Amino acid sequence: MPVFYRGPRALITHRVIEVPSRERQAFTLRELSRIQAVQEGPDLSANRFRAVGVTAVFTMVWAVPMLGRTSMLLAGVVTLALVVCAGACLRVRPRSEYRLLALNEGELVILVETDDRQEFDQIVRGLIRALDYRGDSK
Repeated sequence: MPVFYRGPRALITHRVIEVPSRERQAFTLRELSRIQAVQEGPDLSANRFRAVGVTAVFTMVWAVPMLGRTSMLLAGVVTLALVVCAGACLRVRPRSEYRLLALNEGELVILVETDDRQEFDQIVRGLIRALDYRGDSK
């Protein structure tokens, strides 16, 4: 029995794709139709955080000369606060969700759902190879 992909989210052989959910589910490749790979995202809130971080950096460049004339201590405290804010905001990364959808006996099912792009690509390649193998052996 050829195995085209084996991982924590799926097991793909020449006949079935098994996916763990609450209980392990197996879908026969012959019964699947309209298989689609879908990417949702990236999350737009991450862009807002990045904008706040960039704004904090530019504010820091402006605030130090302005506040330094009045009080070096105040300029230091404001600079430190802006550095912390910029660092925290610029670390936020946009997240994408990847889903592998298919029709199984007329019902839409989510075969795989992950936020790991590399793992998702491996699963899709494994499924393509399994479908090709099934098509070659007919």
